[in-house]
Amino acid sequence: EVIQNGLFYKINKTNHTATLMLWRTNHDVEIPKSIKHENEEYMIDKIIGSNASYSSCSNYDIRSITFANDSLISEIGEKAFAGFRNLTKITIPPHVKSIGSYAFYNCSNLEVVEFPDNSELQTIGSYVFSNSKIKSIKIPLLLSVINSSTFYQCTNLENVEIPNNCELRRIEQNAFDETKIEKITIPPSLTDISSSSFIKAKKLVSFEISPENKRFKYIDDSLLLYKKYEGNANYDIIVWARKNIENAVIPSYIKEIATNAFYGCDKLNKVQFPENSELQTIGSSSFAYSSIASISIPQHVKEIGSSAFDHCQNLVTCTFHENSELASIGYYSFQCSKINEISIPKHLKNISYEAFYNCSDLVKVVFHKDSELQSIGSYAFKYSKIKEFSIPKQVKIIEEYAFDYCQNLETVTVPLDSKLQIIKQYSFQYTKIKNIAIPQNVEEIDNYAFHNCSNLESIEFSDNGKLKRIGFGAFGNTNIQEFPIPASFSSITYGCFQNA
Repeated sequence: EVIQNGLFYKINKTNHTATLMLWRTNHDVEIPKSIKHENEEYMIDKIIGSNASYSSCSNYDIRSITFANDSLISEIGEKAFAGFRNLTKITIPPHVKSIGSYAFYNCSNLEVVEFPDNSELQTIGSYVFSNSKIKSIKIPLLLSVINSSTFYQCTNLENVEIPNNCELRRIEQNAFDETKIEKITIPPSLTDISSSSFIKAKKLVSFEISPENKRFKYIDDSLLLYKKYEGNANYDIIVWARKNIENAVIPSYIKEIATNAFYGCDKLNKVQFPENSELQTIGSSSFAYSSIASISIPQHVKEIGSSAFDHCQNLVTCTFHENSELASIGYYSFQCSKINEISIPKHLKNISYEAFYNCSDLVKVVFHKDSELQSIGSYAFKYSKIKEFSIPKQVKIIEEYAFDYCQNLETVTVPLDSKLQIIKQYSFQYTKIKNIAIPQNVEEIDNYAFHNCSNLESIEFSDNGKLKRIGFGAFGNTNIQEFPIPASFSSITYGCFQNA
């Protein structure tokens, strides 16, 4: 290691190169083309970060970093300049081909980043300029990917210049999240934009798409469409919607509403689908935190992704086509919405984790008479106000906390030929169930399953039941006075009737 002017270098005597690796100066810095050591010249080709570099207070006073005009630096490593909070401007040398993740992270006063017209930059890591004060940026011609969160929380960033002749192929998730950009230009080379790229860029209102780009289309001055394969006849995916959209009319040929497409659209009142809609997928968080009040899910939708309608606090009504093909509802899908009634389609196999968690206005859940439902997930209906619930015949497991704190729930009915096998822990805790009939295929009632059901007075078992185990506290703090022990029973856990 060599120290010169407060800068630490590691030299490679074989290649005659030097790597700048540590800063011990609080002065403005000029990084030379080379350094001399023991009468030998070493070309500086890399700048790498270190924990010391990121945490040292000495570098916080550095306001200016410049490079020799003929600099040969080809790589700026991870965290190389992270935390240089007084740095206001930097010009990246022309031969830099890669900038590592977090390289300028938390440079909280960095306003100007410049790339020369002959920049050779090809790759840039995650969070590179995150939490800086950059106001404008021009994307270098050879850069192929704007990585995840590259400009995340650049809250002053208003202008992004993407040259039409650049080689940019992809913009990844959260790349421009929480910026002030108003327009994005899509060049011919761009083939992939993550639907989360602009999730909280609330001022973004338009896309200027090159006529040579055949993958993207902007319609109704509000929806960015995408086709996965250039040969497809239609632009069949909605990638993004402008945040101030009020009425979304979904074209019939749309097959997917991508992740986060309408996220945070707090002016959205209505979403309309034509009768011949080809929609198959509603992606994760696609309408989360929007102001949508009602929605009718088209017939061919097979999947509703996780958090799709999470925290839609105006959403009162969600209906499904009578011949709905829905097979999957993801976790958190309707969490904290205002739905008051839901009819579960026939082909739905699973109600996932927290699907209707804290739906405090939900009073009624109806299943198709030939429901194919097989499981009710953990916390699925916790804190809802359902009064009665009929477990579909095909359900095999009720997961933990599924109906916990459903304090209006008085009646739970299970068909005699139910396939239910397991009732997991805390699943009906703090409900007002008065009696329960345990179907014959149930083998286990887990710990605290009916704990604190203070109105529970009676339990019935099938004569040919298969129950083998009742867990600790399963019927604790209930009002049960008699308990018929099934013939199949092999184990009562200590404390299963605690305070009953």
